[in-house]
Amino acid sequence: MRAYLRKALPTDRDRYFRWVNDEEVQRASFKGHTVTKEEHRAWYEKALADPDVDMFVCMDFFLGLGQVRLTKDPSTSAASAASARDDKERAAASSVQGDASSCHSERSEQSDASSCHSERSEQSERSRGILPTALISYSVDRDMRGQGVAKRMLSMMEPLAAKKYSLLRAEVKPDNAASIKVFRDLGYREVSRDEEKLVFEKTPAEQCPPPVKKERDGRFELLRLLAMMMIVTLHYLSKGELLVSQKTAPAGDHALFWLLECFCLVSVNAYVLISGYFAPESRFSLRRIVKLWLQLFFYSVVIAAVCLAAGIEDIPGWFNLYGLQFLLLPVSNSHYWFASVYIILSLIAPFMSKGIKSLGQFRHGVAVIVLLVFDCLVKSFDPIPQLLDDKGLGILWFITLYLTGAYIRLYGLPFIKHKLTAFISYVVCSLLVIPWFSLMRMLTDKGFEAAIDLPDDYNSLPVYFAAVALFMCFVLMKEKKGGIGALAAKLSPYVFGVYLLHEHVMLRYRWPIWLKVGDSYGYLRPLHILSCVLLIMAAGIVIDLLRTKLFDFGEWFCDWALGIYYAKKEVWDYLIAGVLATIVSWVTYPIFAMYVFSFLPDTWRILIGNAASWLVTVIFAYVTNRSFVFHSEKTGFKDVTTEFIQFVAARLFSFGVEEVLMVLLVQIMGINEILVKYVIVSIIVIVLNYILSKLWIFKDKKVEKKNEKA
Repeated sequence: MRAYLRKALPTDRDRYFRWVNDEEVQRASFKGHTVTKEEHRAWYEKALADPDVDMFVCMDFFLGLGQVRLTKDPSTSAASAASARDDKERAAASSVQGDASSCHSERSEQSDASSCHSERSEQSERSRGILPTALISYSVDRDMRGQGVAKRMLSMMEPLAAKKYSLLRAEVKPDNAASIKVFRDLGYREVSRDEEKLVFEKTPAEQCPPPVKKERDGRFELLRLLAMMMIVTLHYLSKGELLVSQKTAPAGDHALFWLLECFCLVSVNAYVLISGYFAPESRFSLRRIVKLWLQLFFYSVVIAAVCLAAGIEDIPGWFNLYGLQFLLLPVSNSHYWFASVYIILSLIAPFMSKGIKSLGQFRHGVAVIVLLVFDCLVKSFDPIPQLLDDKGLGILWFITLYLTGAYIRLYGLPFIKHKLTAFISYVVCSLLVIPWFSLMRMLTDKGFEAAIDLPDDYNSLPVYFAAVALFMCFVLMKEKKGGIGALAAKLSPYVFGVYLLHEHVMLRYRWPIWLKVGDSYGYLRPLHILSCVLLIMAAGIVIDLLRTKLFDFGEWFCDWALGIYYAKKEVWDYLIAGVLATIVSWVTYPIFAMYVFSFLPDTWRILIGNAASWLVTVIFAYVTNRSFVFHSEKTGFKDVTTEFIQFVAARLFSFGVEEVLMVLLVQIMGINEILVKYVIVSIIVIVLNYILSKLWIFKDKKVEKKNEKA
């Protein structure tokens, strides 16, 4: 989901404490010094209660990205007060002159004039800049820096600030280049400068400059589309059973099919090379990884549901332990092997990116060469299975490609400096796969059966160099900003859906049958291949576009739900804890009442079974209420014991109410026992327990002190 801004809560205190003591925040602050927990606690509680301070936290779901604080500039208070007095005098004069008739005629003249002119004065104050000025202070979590969080956070803050302030002011140290750039990019004007600080100002009603979107490079987006078309072509040939075994030299159409296969083998490698090319500037994004996982899950489950509903697959055949786990866990069981390995690569990519920046050209090149020796060179010649050979389907090979792409980005390839050289190299290396098969065929005749499978592995030597050469064709190409490059940039975000659609376990062997791939087409075969590839590409892109819209709605719904949640966080936390406690009660009550104490008469069975269930539930409820809902900070044995005794006492009271209701409603009134226990009593007890917990057990210390003084 997208980042959002919410008001700071008491439970954010520790998060603020971590941020304020961050070394970089200390260096950027005018009063930078390490803050103790007690100092921070006193400041935080005072700031939350201060009407002249507005504190916001920027969140990505439940992950805190940073904070922004607005503090009213006291120098604007006097001007605001004087303006208010002037407005009252004008309002009184207007009421005498009868100007109030333009307001609500049913009210008195005096009140009408006051109301009308208060609205006008607020508008005039805003137009004259008399409303208070806010001083901005912000910080970004150290793990989120450099990802544009500050700009997004301050942009989301401005509409909220416009309701209360007419001017925003920021004071920045001259050596804080990052913050200076942020405020300038957001349209803040530099109004003063000296050796100690720069002052920026902006009216919150002003439009922020439109965010500069990082445009996709059309060259590489075009390569993504081409690579995906190659992947579909590979599956057209293999799953359409058009590739005969290389143990005997293919002839005729089969030789042409193998030739096409050789030119398309670079597709997967090209995909990973693109990721590696942007490694030096890439940053870890948990959100992106989660969205990728959800995308896999969506395709795995939804397509399966459609296929089962349409009768394409047999329902009983999939409703078993193996079938369900295969569909519900698409990453761990490699439903989509490429996506599974790519997610692992994404998890370790930040560590590699850190190392890439510090390696230098020589050590970087050595690392790539060593990996190529073990996972490419040796296996390309030696028919005996190698220990580290993953046939180009594992994480080791993806790491090799990732580092290769990063090397090309940083240092280039001295032996490929022209597009024509790169293209010729791609053609030659792709064609080398054919004689490589002939070489391996000779080894196969000598008893090395596995040799025949080596040339068309993704990590064979000719395929690797062909992929690098094709990749260099696009690197050396002029950047595509319009035309086909712009079209590719629009389509490429949805192209991964093509892979997830046609490689679904229920479709991967069916679509070649539906499209009649195995039929004979003669000289029309190229047209059939192209039409099938384009059809699958179009279907995958359209479906993934719809999936993206659905996910966008899901993100909006999460934002909306979280807004409601944070508006009454304590109440919702209590309801969540209460629901969990209720579930514990529901589970334990039948165990005790219907099994453990089933030998007792009904009245005693119900009372004792309910008591045992209550005892287990109250212990669970105390732990969740203390840590999750009311965030109790009592730590001493005496304080915790007193708190627990109070909690049990309150629950005993509600338990007594529960026992009375159970007997009254079940035994006397004859209402269904399950209905009473699970619905009526549960609702009454949850509400009663919240009131007792809020007003007695976990009462805020500030409230206690006020009561003591009173």
